Amino acid sequence: MPRKLDTATLNRAAEHWAGQYGLPSQFSKKNPKVAIGGREWGLQNLFKAAFKDEFEYLLPRYKDYLGKTPLAEFEKIAKERYTPRDDKVFAALLSEHLAIDPDGNHIVGKIGKIKNGSRLVGMQLVEFESLDSIVRRRRLGLPKAREHRELVQKIVPCRWPIYAGEPDERLMSGGGAADPLPDGTTVLRMALNTNVSIAFAIAALNPPLDLLDEGTADGMIEGVSGSQPVDPDAALVGTVLFELDLGTPAFNAAADQAPDAEAAAAAIADDTSAAATGTVTHCRASSSNAFPTPLNDHIDGSAGLTAGTFDFEFNTDAIVINATVSMTAWTFRIPQGPTAT
Repeated sequence: MPRKLDTATLNRAAEHWAGQYGLPSQFSKKNPKVAIGGREWGLQNLFKAAFKDEFEYLLPRYKDYLGKTPLAEFEKIAKERYTPRDDKVFAALLSEHLAIDPDGNHIVGKIGKIKNGSRLVGMQLVEFESLDSIVRRRRLGLPKAREHRELVQKIVPCRWPIYAGEPDERLMSGGGAADPLPDGTTVLRMALNTNVSIAFAIAALNPPLDLLDEGTADGMIEGVSGSQPVDPDAALVGTVLFELDLGTPAFNAAADQAPDAEAAAAAIADDTSAAATGTVTHCRASSSNAFPTPLNDHIDGSAGLTAGTFDFEFNTDAIVINATVSMTAWTFRIPQGPTAT
């Protein structure tokens, strides 16, 4: 059977990209060729659409949203810049990302790149850099080399990602191309009349954010579809749409932003090729060692469009595979005193 399109996401994406056509292009500071907003961002995302059925759905709707005058210019740009891909290329992309053929059938012996949640496979003993060590390195300006890190051991849940096509492979004798699996609500509020010094608030903010630096690799933010888990200790159940790499360190030191202590994230790397198509509903921030899973999950937050409504706000929640996703800023605050709830 043909793939079922996420038409709601694709419609919103086409409308938003077309709406950017009349705006100045903005480019990534880390990669000046990668657009993160404006006309060029919309064009790059449209032309990078990886799946034939999604591209053929997006293109006419993009044109509809453009209007008559911009459409003539767009047709000229598309003719100059876009080289139509043949069916073999689109078939290869389906195989690479979803492990299916153009008819929607699973390709035997194939695992896709798209992650559809994770499974708990047991517990594992891992090494973390202690918070004291992180604070000391930051104070002395030392790199994240092993000789400068004081490590502690901890038993944590071991969660293994579920990739597209993997359930089909595991149903086969011997597991097919699937990798072998390894063995094995509390809200804190300040008292009504409690106030703290700015030094206290800053000291309370820095150590938790330092946890994102406890791994050997940079921390990461995953954008996910579906229902947000009850807390970061629970496994993800939606599709991972994109991954953004945090800086080293993940956050700059907290400072007095009267009347709050505030810490701002260091530059966050763009994801220049989103992993899947879907609507982002929540994000998870984790420390990281290396593939295949984050080291430790620390922060969950809702994601969406309406300002002041979501923890992670994006200019569009409609994510299309291969599109560029950027996060321009991320801040945490701790107040010195009670606030209205």
